[in-house]
Amino acid sequence: GLSLQGFLRFQLLSWNHGEAGNDRNVDICEKIPEKMYTKWFDYDKITTSLLLRTRRQGDYLTIDDALHTQSVKQYMINEKIPKAKRDDMYLLADGAHILWVPGHRVSRQYRVEKNTRRILEVRLRGGSYGGTDRSIAGGGRD
Repeated sequence: GLSLQGFLRFQLLSWNHGEAGNDRNVDICEKIPEKMYTKWFDYDKITTSLLLRTRRQGDYLTIDDALHTQSVKQYMINEKIPKAKRDDMYLLADGAHILWVPGHRVSRQYRVEKNTRRILEVRLRGGSYGGTDRSIAGGGRD
């Protein structure tokens, strides 16, 4: 995997339905655990290079299965994220589309689905941004 400043780790995983060990009848979505600081995304839905950055005007999230969107600004207001923290929070972005607000929400657009072929695992470790205050040296756990 790739590490960004000892902070973010990326790992690309393949899922081929029907290969040895992969039961055709098993939904990959059922195998994805719920963890706060490790997320899994459908790699093939990413349209640009991923960037870990703070918010910008025009950023948005996909908020439901019908693929409705909401601005990151409105999302942060609705979630009652303190105004003083909003500009300092890191976001994982695909252009203006935000995949993940660490410690908070994942965009529904990039979710792993039954037909997903390649999964991008992203793990946030340490730091004080995105809702985690765990030490990098301590190896923080999900």
